[in-house]
Amino acid sequence: MSDDDDDLVRFASSLFYATEEQDKAEVVLIRSGEPSNACRVRCYTEDLSGQAGLRYASVDETVEFASGQSMAYVRVPILRDAAWHTCEEFAMRLSDPQDCKIRGGGCRVKIIDQDYFPDNCLQQHIVLDELDMVSHWTFTTSFLRLCWKQAGVPWKATVSVLISLMHNAYFLLTIYLKVYIINVLLAKAAEAGRQEREAFHPHPDSPPEYETLRQLRSEEAESGGLLGNDLLVPGHFQETAAIIGACYVVPFAVLHVLDLVRAKLGLSGSLKTMLMSALFRRFMSYKSDVRQNVSDAEISMMCVRDIPELISQGVMSGFKLIEILCQILTTMVFLFMEDTLAIVPFAVYPLLAGLWMGIRRPILKEDNKLKAGNDLVKGIQQACMNFNLILDYRKRSKAVDRFSTVAMSYRKAMSVGHLVDINNGRFFPWLTTLSMAAYCIIGVQQLQEGTTTIGTFVATFGIFHEVGHELEAGYEIMIAMMQAFHSVKNLTKMLNMETDDVDRMASVELRLRVGIEERSKTLKQLTHGKSAEEVASAYQIVDDLIDIQLSNLTYVLNDGGKDVKILDGTSMQLKQGKITCIASGERQGKSTVLRIIAGALKPTEGYVFVPPHLQVLQVEDTPSFLPHSLKSNLIFGVSDDDLSLASYDRVKEICNKLEFSDKLMRRLEQDWSGLNKEDDHAWLSQLTSTDQMQIHLARAFISNPHVLVLHKPFMRFYNQAMQEAVLQTLKDFVHFRGICMANNKPEDVQQRRARTVILSAFHSIEIQNSDDLLLLRDRTLSSVTPQDVLKTVSMSHPRLKSSKTITKEQN
Repeated sequence: MSDDDDDLVRFASSLFYATEEQDKAEVVLIRSGEPSNACRVRCYTEDLSGQAGLRYASVDETVEFASGQSMAYVRVPILRDAAWHTCEEFAMRLSDPQDCKIRGGGCRVKIIDQDYFPDNCLQQHIVLDELDMVSHWTFTTSFLRLCWKQAGVPWKATVSVLISLMHNAYFLLTIYLKVYIINVLLAKAAEAGRQEREAFHPHPDSPPEYETLRQLRSEEAESGGLLGNDLLVPGHFQETAAIIGACYVVPFAVLHVLDLVRAKLGLSGSLKTMLMSALFRRFMSYKSDVRQNVSDAEISMMCVRDIPELISQGVMSGFKLIEILCQILTTMVFLFMEDTLAIVPFAVYPLLAGLWMGIRRPILKEDNKLKAGNDLVKGIQQACMNFNLILDYRKRSKAVDRFSTVAMSYRKAMSVGHLVDINNGRFFPWLTTLSMAAYCIIGVQQLQEGTTTIGTFVATFGIFHEVGHELEAGYEIMIAMMQAFHSVKNLTKMLNMETDDVDRMASVELRLRVGIEERSKTLKQLTHGKSAEEVASAYQIVDDLIDIQLSNLTYVLNDGGKDVKILDGTSMQLKQGKITCIASGERQGKSTVLRIIAGALKPTEGYVFVPPHLQVLQVEDTPSFLPHSLKSNLIFGVSDDDLSLASYDRVKEICNKLEFSDKLMRRLEQDWSGLNKEDDHAWLSQLTSTDQMQIHLARAFISNPHVLVLHKPFMRFYNQAMQEAVLQTLKDFVHFRGICMANNKPEDVQQRRARTVILSAFHSIEIQNSDDLLLLRDRTLSSVTPQDVLKTVSMSHPRLKSSKTITKEQN
């Protein structure tokens, strides 16, 4: 698929933005080619991270272009609410073209949510950076409200609570089964056995104590609880015992299945995924100065430790806590019916637990432990990243000593926390043990007085033991919840840091607005007073005639508290389809200008306009690689919608043009044949500086952008043959409008979009072979000749000599 055909309908940009306050996203479609006939195309939405019905209203409509119409709009409603959401995206697709063609890939629409995490009630504290003044309770309740508002959470939480209540019903059932077994089933079975023995071996002279025990057993048989005082199957002990056994087994099996159902609901997993994705998405959108203040270790620990603990030990433990509380209430119901005095300890337990937690709260804070853990991971990460530097300067011993100090601080923080955990964990075991000892004394007295039965005593004593353990678990859960919710403050800080989304939205809107204006103006100039054939031709070439514009560009860099002006009111037009070189002396701001053009830096004043249909790729002067195969690194920039760009023949041809070494070419062939493992990245350590830059540039050419912004692409090539190979590749990229494409016939080349290269000078070869040459001097850009550049900057820039001189000096 060429990127410009007759009657081609495409999106004006690959990315659009919208905010909840705008209520709708406006997507622009542009029609290239001869627009004399009417055409239509289907345009529809598709879920990505944002879901239809939750973040936006789905759209599926036919867009019609009337005769002469070259632009159309599709408006997608954005669903607004007051809850925080991460910035989510949905896709727009084109299909079913009639009397036109479409280009695949579609576009994305990013919804910017301007609410505050976890709740807008914290807005003032977040803006003023006063999160330390917010109470722990406020963080916790705000976060729980946010979790409740997530899709699917209310009904999943309701199901989880209902299952917990069924566990409590089963617990109550087992208590009454235990009473029935002792007071009725066992008592009647023992009595029947006694009678059978007396029939064969009568004892007429039974002592009075025997008659008392017999009377007691008779009274116990009258106290079977809710299951009655008779055998469930009259006259049959074994059948009754079998029913009792079934009452234990069947509900237990049902609860097992229900627990599996609860686990498969995925409530915990969905919340963890939502938070981790939101944090990573936010991190990827941080402003550059904000990102510098956030370590990779903090983000890593948030994802692998803090968020999982926050959900598992914070949110999900709440359901277990509800189950335990309901179990206490269930127990109190039983005791109220059977032994009112035993209610007292269970009524007092929660009060004592609350009082104890209030006393221990000052030492429950996890800030020191969290910080120590982050510092430990940060120390490991920094040592790994700077290993070569440490090795080169023989600082391994110092690095180990520094890490040992961090590890010691971590150990001390964890030791203090462990002691606190031990003391906290012994609170309820003490209460349970003392309560069981007291009830043992009281229960025996009640048996002697005849105010209770053996079954009730045994069941109540078991309750103290079992519920005591549950209360101990509940107390530990409450402590864990309090500790887990300490992470909410740090998460709030991370998820409210300033991003560049608003700046990017403004840039996209500017590109669209200016692009539409420039396209209309250029079309008007090209078609005024022209014939029908010339008008048709104008529509084919109009997009390539819209210049890249630098308008009143000013950039002020803060250098150590001092403002340094790099650009001051610069205005310039850069033609498409050219190789434009920017030259200057050392430290004059070439890289800054390129980053502003590429959109990586926001100018202090003015703006850069790049036609919205153009894809811009910035290639830094320092190569970077993925820890994967050579193949994966080379095709990294290829879109999934145009995998033909990643064919082996095309990739191999581009690598040959850049004169890859034989060793790299053999590895490339092995990667494509599947002989190397994808995660085998040992080959990276064997790359020379030249190899690294060749792969770096080849990846850019393979991705086939419209505009290449290159930082010193010749910097690592001192050999003249290598320089000429890179230069020829750049020229072919511009001349053939894409490099190593399937068809390079003149008619095929003309159907493709123009390619543009903007680069900064390092050797003289760039200066001498560029189509346009700009000199950055006195905080402004101006068009000059190669001779002017060499005269102006060669004294402060000794590399900018002729290529022959450089080669001679090297020899």
